Amino acid sequence: MIVVAIAVLTLFFLSGRWSGRGFFADYVDKDAVLAAKGVFILLVTLSHFSGYAVSPFAADAAAYKSFQGFLRQMVVVPFLFFSGYGVSVSLRDKGGDYFRRFPVDRMLGVLFKFDLAVLPFFALALASGRPATPGWVVGGFTAWTSFGNSNWYIFTILSLYLASYLSFLPFGRLEPRARETAALVTLLALVPLYALALSTCRRPEVFFNTAAAYAAGAVFAVAKRRLEEAFLRRNLPYAFALALSVGVFLAVRPRLPNLLYYEVASVAFAAATVLVLAKVRCSNRLLVYCGRHLFAIYILQRLPMILLKDTPVARNAFVYLAVCLASTLAAAAVFDCLADRAWGVLRRRTFKTEKGKMRKVITYGTYDLLHWGHINLLRRARELGDYLIVVLSTDEFNWTEKRKKCQFPYEKRKMMLEAVRYVDEVIPETCWEQKRRDVQENGVSVFVMGDDWKGKFDFLSDLCEVVYLPRTPDISTTQIKRELEGR
Repeated sequence: MIVVAIAVLTLFFLSGRWSGRGFFADYVDKDAVLAAKGVFILLVTLSHFSGYAVSPFAADAAAYKSFQGFLRQMVVVPFLFFSGYGVSVSLRDKGGDYFRRFPVDRMLGVLFKFDLAVLPFFALALASGRPATPGWVVGGFTAWTSFGNSNWYIFTILSLYLASYLSFLPFGRLEPRARETAALVTLLALVPLYALALSTCRRPEVFFNTAAAYAAGAVFAVAKRRLEEAFLRRNLPYAFALALSVGVFLAVRPRLPNLLYYEVASVAFAAATVLVLAKVRCSNRLLVYCGRHLFAIYILQRLPMILLKDTPVARNAFVYLAVCLASTLAAAAVFDCLADRAWGVLRRRTFKTEKGKMRKVITYGTYDLLHWGHINLLRRARELGDYLIVVLSTDEFNWTEKRKKCQFPYEKRKMMLEAVRYVDEVIPETCWEQKRRDVQENGVSVFVMGDDWKGKFDFLSDLCEVVYLPRTPDISTTQIKRELEGR
């Protein structure tokens, strides 16, 4: 199995790009870290698989056991860190509407998808003769206990989401900077209380021994610019920060599983991971796919392992692993599609929009060489609601997926859009598939595109209204570029 683990890590670095002297500006954005998440979810899958099968080669089995013992719970630390960062930034930047919807959209949404995913495990447990006691059923569907599925991470992340929400709740009337600071201090107090409460309840330490990584993500959300100025703009400070992070992790690792050292190790590991991602950008399709379907892969991965463990497939560990992995990846895509649609319908029918609530509009584009046609479309889009979100294609997405080379880099195009009075918010577009997630997470009521895309996005109609606006005649970015090239 160590061969597979090495192959996954090698795939990330060999298919990655080095930033050179600088660093990637969007290195911790949601879509920029998908490949890294893909690496770690595959390592989690390997770790779980080792509980069902062992490599037939003694040297390989021993090497993987050492590798697994070296990393321990660190394979989930990046997930916790990025969640802490992303939630803190969203609660800080997206305003009261997002905050009010957070318990439903983020917390209940995750729990709903978790409950859908564990239904097959529940059915298997009942089929094996397990009595359906109320405590077992409630515990299984709240991730407190398990039906045979992975559960502790879901319970932990839901608890930490709640901690983030509560940390912002009392400070709504403060100025933004004061509110952010007060919320961070509160969260830093709540995370140790969570660990203490779980320890008192005698839950396994995996429920709380890496929770500090989530808090570290929240700290990073507040201090990001200062840390970048201090450590990322020049190679020498960067090398020092990376060496320090790795050194702290290696220094405290022998003292694991002591809880305090575990938390320190998780923060150091998260810091080292972020420093690597600031300089290395990977767009490998397999790893990005795994990162995008991380939640479903995490929950569903044990299902084929359980179903196939007593079959001829399991006689060869590597064949067993390949079949389990392939079936999990396929099932994850189907599950995410069905679960997203089911949650969209349930949410719209159960949690009605209040009268007078802000109506958000979203649109997508490159907006290179901004012209009056763009302004006209943005104006008409804004007139359909109260708040306009423009999802702006990144330079990398334009080049790798659209085969377009922009005249202006992403940051300059973003700056120009933010100066347009019709635009309330600009966020990055890094993949074609993010639209459903954007609509759900931003509470969008209207999805707008030009009429040259007519019919292409009707699949979003179960989540929001889909509108195709006529393009402004006699003007386009392509036309402008042709005229400039002809001079």
